[in-house]
Amino acid sequence: MDANEYKYIQEHPLIGVKIVEGIDFFKNKLPMIRNHHEHFDGRGYPDGLAGEAIPIEARIIGRA
Repeated sequence: MDANEYKYIQEHPLIGVKIVEGIDFFKNKLPMIRNHHEHFDGRGYPDGLAGEAIPIEARIIGRA
């Protein structure tokens, strides 16, 4: 996979949020959808969050 392909792949959390953001059931789940590829060391995506800044639900499902 090249860098352009990886950048495209990194968009999937944001696309997922856009798909479900208008559905009431998902309102409180948007942070876990958006941030499930963040890494504790800050090297994840899409926001580069680190440590406790990553929602706990996102940390759980990101490692499942």
